Amino acid sequence: MNHLTSETQGRILSSLQTVTRATEMSFLLDEIQSATYTQGADLKGLFGKLSYYSKELAEQIGGTDFGITREIIKETQDLIKHSDRLRVEMSYTPSKDFLSGLHEIFSTLGYQNFLLEFTIVPETGTGARFYHNGNFIDISMFDLIKEKMKEFNFNI
Repeated sequence: MNHLTSETQGRILSSLQTVTRATEMSFLLDEIQSATYTQGADLKGLFGKLSYYSKELAEQIGGTDFGITREIIKETQDLIKHSDRLRVEMSYTPSKDFLSGLHEIFSTLGYQNFLLEFTIVPETGTGARFYHNGNFIDISMFDLIKEKMKEFNFNI
């Protein structure tokens, strides 16, 4: 990539956190890219919307000519397309705080340049299932409690 440093790439993906937000931003980038072909186009409003998703990207694109803007947009869309996906199955829609916390946990564990992809699966119960590169982790509170309860004798 010519315009986006690895540090900038990490910040962009970290600000997006989820595949849903990345998809929304990608549509906005398409709109910005289309506007760069219009002579005299004023992109300030679109850059304002972009800063909602990634202030760093909005600042980087904001001061460039339209040709460079299109190159940065292409690099950003390639980054989103090729980033790692950590799929999370849960029985409920996660809150923003939960998303941020989970993203922080995976970042601390050493994952880089990734997006979280949430799927609502009622059968998951009180836990979650995580998928990454063919690996699967099932964190079910019911199973954990059941396992712990085996140690106790409740025959009174």
